[in-house]
Amino acid sequence: MITARPLTNKTKVTAICNGGLVGDLVVISGDPVGADLTVAVTDVSQNKPVIGVIIGVISPTRFVVLKSGDLDGVYTNLIPGKPYWAGINGRIVPNPPSIPGTKVYWQNVGVAIGSSVFQFYPSPELKIMR
Repeated sequence: MITARPLTNKTKVTAICNGGLVGDLVVISGDPVGADLTVAVTDVSQNKPVIGVIIGVISPTRFVVLKSGDLDGVYTNLIPGKPYWAGINGRIVPNPPSIPGTKVYWQNVGVAIGSSVFQFYPSPELKIMR
């Protein structure tokens, strides 16, 4: 019998990124460097799923990334019960993004459970909007 084992059960990881802010959504952008993921702030015009959100800054290029879980105080003025999407600026937005004349990949990344509490659970599914 073969039993699948997850590569990691961590919900928080460290990552290398060329810039970013707490609250930015990130995608894998390269091979890991040691124990750190290599990520970039999401660009909804690229077919790359969001894998995490920056929740801490270690240095200008090294961050703590949450892969899933609840965030309190990272975002404000949320609408409780509303789903949120990866937005054009690498942040969450209350409606799927669009860029006239450009293919955009929609990804639901979670739901607000309070005005400043967000459940971050990115969908693995990307939908294409042309």
